[in-house]
Amino acid sequence: MSTDMQAKELDEKQDQTNDLLNTWGSIPWSAAKRFISFLWRGVGFVGTWAFQITSDVFGPLFGRDPDTRCRQLQMQVDDLKKTVDDLSQENEQLRNKIEDFNKRSAQIMEESGTLENTNDEFSNTRLAERFDVALKAQWLKLCESLRDTFDEIQYLTHLTDVMQTVFKHSTQEVEKTEKYLLQIVKYANGDQKKVRHTLRVARKPLGQKQSTRDCIVPNIVAKVTEDYRINTLLTEYNLPDAVVKQIVKFINDLVDICWLMCIANPPLKLNFEAKGVSFKSVGSRFVEFAATGDDKYSDGKAGAVYLVAWPSVELENSSGCLKKGEAIVCK
Repeated sequence: MSTDMQAKELDEKQDQTNDLLNTWGSIPWSAAKRFISFLWRGVGFVGTWAFQITSDVFGPLFGRDPDTRCRQLQMQVDDLKKTVDDLSQENEQLRNKIEDFNKRSAQIMEESGTLENTNDEFSNTRLAERFDVALKAQWLKLCESLRDTFDEIQYLTHLTDVMQTVFKHSTQEVEKTEKYLLQIVKYANGDQKKVRHTLRVARKPLGQKQSTRDCIVPNIVAKVTEDYRINTLLTEYNLPDAVVKQIVKFINDLVDICWLMCIANPPLKLNFEAKGVSFKSVGSRFVEFAATGDDKYSDGKAGAVYLVAWPSVELENSSGCLKKGEAIVCK
């Protein structure tokens, strides 16, 4: 075979080899592209469903789903509202029980006559405080007003007469309300002490009403101003009209407080009974009055009470003193 023919045959084989190599070389690249494309579409497809499943299954558990979260919050709000309503009802029930307890306690204390309801504006403690503060302030102003007409011992004596007269008529008015009933009890051989206590328990809340006091107080004031000593003070000393009005107002306010003291349970009294006794013996109920002048009150034994300028407030049976009085002591 000639050399040319051999060379031609070699060229053809080389071309076939190149074609075969090209064919085999293209197969991996095409397959790779198709595989990558499949994987890409698969990842997106699987990822989409995985996200949906995670949202549906795990979202409600961790509160990531808005609708589920809103429903949960609404349920919590409803539960809290119900709790608040339940607590409000319990609070109302407790309030009612406390009010009932306070009423029963006040009634027990009222009926006992030995215990005091400190929430009562007309309790003995508050009545004594009112007398020793509000009434005493008026008394001090009256002392100033009367100094232009009387000396110290004179105006103090006049004011003591006013207070004693007011308390006497207030006491008599209260005693009238039980006098005839106790007389009937006596006729029936009943227990007067028990009936008096029952009457006081019933009388106190009725006598404390403003409508009752509006009727009782003017009647007592009229009797006080008709008393000879008081009428003389108001009409015979040519006192200025302003001072007379001041005295009348003092009498009205004093009658009101004395009425409340007399109908209390237990009743209170204004103690003027220390006159003439040794001041040392009443030192737990009185303090010595600080006189403004150099007057020596010597018509009694030295150290004895000359005049009760301001009475002490005590229980009716003298078993306790709520407010100390002021006494002038003989020198």
